[in-house]
Amino acid sequence: PPRARHAALRACRAPRTSGALRAPEGSVVLAGAMPPLADDANPKFRLGRQPLRPVSRKVRLLHQSQPRMWRGLKSELDRVAARCAACEFICGTDLAAAIQEVRNASGRATEGMIAFRRAVDGAKDRGVCRAKTFCGPVAECIVRLAACLPWLFPDGLPVLVKGETNEAFLTRRQCAAIVAAA
Repeated sequence: PPRARHAALRACRAPRTSGALRAPEGSVVLAGAMPPLADDANPKFRLGRQPLRPVSRKVRLLHQSQPRMWRGLKSELDRVAARCAACEFICGTDLAAAIQEVRNASGRATEGMIAFRRAVDGAKDRGVCRAKTFCGPVAECIVRLAACLPWLFPDGLPVLVKGETNEAFLTRRQCAAIVAAA
């Protein structure tokens, strides 16, 4: 009934006395309208407690959190690396399409990768290298670095906690693999 519902709401808004939340005298509280609290009418009632897991100082990467997805992603990365080694990609559009397929396998689909295509195709104008060179051996190295994450970080990525003087030492290869996987 509406009155009982309003009484339950009033009980929730009532000022706390002695730390307990109680319904006003003479009011009816619907069963299940308000979850019981540990210090409610029944002092023997205790909330189920589970031991807390210790805070991990490592970020779990995909190979740890979702091994099946990682295996599919790894096979896509290997396929793209082989195509890069065979110089199948001649421009940024071709390489972007291949990376798009890898992202689709990981569930991180993006549309078009326009900025990436422009950067690869404009590398020659900036004096970096030809697009075909980037799409061949350079891209192969980048893709293989991304595929090496499980071997470079078998226990996950170290975390630095704010307010603590922590240090994380990473090799150049580990740094490059993180950037490549991004």
